[in-house]
Amino acid sequence: MDHIIQQAEQLVRQQQYNDALATIQPVLLQQPNNDKALNIAAVIAALQGNTYEAMDYFAKAMLANPSNSDAIYNLCALVGKQRSHADQYLKPLANTLIQWMRPELKPEMGNLIKLTFDKLAFNKAEPMEWLTAIFENYALPILLTAAQHDHYDLAFFLEGYIYQHYVKREESETHFEQAFKCWKNQLHEAGQRYRKTVDEMIAGENWSAGNPLAEHNLPKIVFILHTSSTLAHVEALISFLAGHQQLATPLISPMVITIADHNTDMVNQLQALKVPIIEVETEHPQMPRSARYAFLKSYLYTQGYQTLVWVTSVPEMSFAFGLRLAKTQIWWTMKFHGFSLPDIDGYVSSMHVDETFEHNGIQWHGGTLSSTNWFDETQTATAKQLRHQYPYACLYGTIAREEKLNDPLFLNCIADILTANPDAGYLFTGRELDPTIEQVFSERGVAHRCHYVGWVNSKLYCQVIDIFLDSFPCGSGYSLLESMAAEKPVVMFNQPNYVSYYPTIDALINTYFPANITTVAFYQSIATNVNEYQAIALHLATDPHQYQQASQLNQHLINELFANQQRCAQIYCQHFLSISQQT
Repeated sequence: MDHIIQQAEQLVRQQQYNDALATIQPVLLQQPNNDKALNIAAVIAALQGNTYEAMDYFAKAMLANPSNSDAIYNLCALVGKQRSHADQYLKPLANTLIQWMRPELKPEMGNLIKLTFDKLAFNKAEPMEWLTAIFENYALPILLTAAQHDHYDLAFFLEGYIYQHYVKREESETHFEQAFKCWKNQLHEAGQRYRKTVDEMIAGENWSAGNPLAEHNLPKIVFILHTSSTLAHVEALISFLAGHQQLATPLISPMVITIADHNTDMVNQLQALKVPIIEVETEHPQMPRSARYAFLKSYLYTQGYQTLVWVTSVPEMSFAFGLRLAKTQIWWTMKFHGFSLPDIDGYVSSMHVDETFEHNGIQWHGGTLSSTNWFDETQTATAKQLRHQYPYACLYGTIAREEKLNDPLFLNCIADILTANPDAGYLFTGRELDPTIEQVFSERGVAHRCHYVGWVNSKLYCQVIDIFLDSFPCGSGYSLLESMAAEKPVVMFNQPNYVSYYPTIDALINTYFPANITTVAFYQSIATNVNEYQAIALHLATDPHQYQQASQLNQHLINELFANQQRCAQIYCQHFLSISQQT
């Protein structure tokens, strides 16, 4: 039969499709499960425009031989284009890939999954309904199986990919919580199983735990960053460490460890603060991801670091905390709170003023952001030059990641504002231009007044714009405060089910702001519905007096409430130490 199959393949290459099909049909009659013959029939059907017939043939070839990567790859490509039939094929695709993990993991599995994700169009630019279908029927079953069979590094890849392209597609507390509930327990259990192996290794080496106190009897605390970067959560950590350095009496001996990547700017800032840093990937570039956590646990054990603070990013935390990297494990989040695990000993938030508060039955410890670098005056001249490039009476703007901007409700709200104010423009940012944003602005006829500037210096562009329009349902943190520091009015939402920094600012005003200074202009910029949001944005653009009042007050609020690094450092250190003493 092999020579007949080769002959059919040759006819396909010569574009003699009918002859190729006639050649291969006898093989299919005698051997209906011959995956090579089925694959050829599928290719012929696809080339002749018979897409659904091709999908059926590829599926049969894949089921006949789960190792037939061509059939898997081609079926994904067709499913990604003909989505109405996705339900019929996604689960069989997942079940086939799962067989690549048993009895042992095939080394090419990771690369194949990457290709299938690309062909299925599993990326955050696609509609949420499509991403949900792939997640539930394809990606999640593979992730759960990888965790169950202790294929840790494959599970990390899948979790990271799902987080970037599905979880972050909709930036909301509810979506975040519901998504991670689907797999966090399985990864946590995998970490607990790995813990037995790692603990035996540490005991086998006869290592003794180091001194948990540094010089001057300061408790050692290590801060774990998922990746090296200068994103907002890293800025918050560095600001905390700077504030701690300014305390008359230091409270802890900090160290920072990153699991992946390298960021020179971040390293330089930490070194300037004389905070030791270990970049595991830089020092051990060939070390598998799971082995990095084993290395990290043994290192922390031997050096006496009994308290660990995982900074904000949740991927891999379920596994790492199941491994029990340290005696006390704390999660410090800058945004979402809908995540919990038995091995999290303490929860710390940067969005609450209250010393303690309860969320989903869990006690949290509150804190806020602080910095002495909200405004960069060296960028002012450049900002003025850039502003001249936008010939509008008012330039609205949102400085944020694209996944915060792509909600249709927010985008249509922006379009309504621009429609009502024909003299206004809109500037927005992101790592890449989201097709949803382009589509909405184009359909609403305002695309020519909407300017995408990419991934930029936020302190610069917060000075370029005239009014900051906070995104919803997930608002901004750092860029919002940077805009306020740059004397720009900001329009925000106050909704219980939205992620917004408004409640934090409101609580800080009531706690720390001088009572003799009116804050009316700030509260006049807070909306509770879309109509109010639009009205406020339009009023600020046309009322110079209101604009000036809001601008000046915002700068004052930043200086009074968000520039006290020492106060924030004191609060966070107290939280970290009290949690450590309780475990």
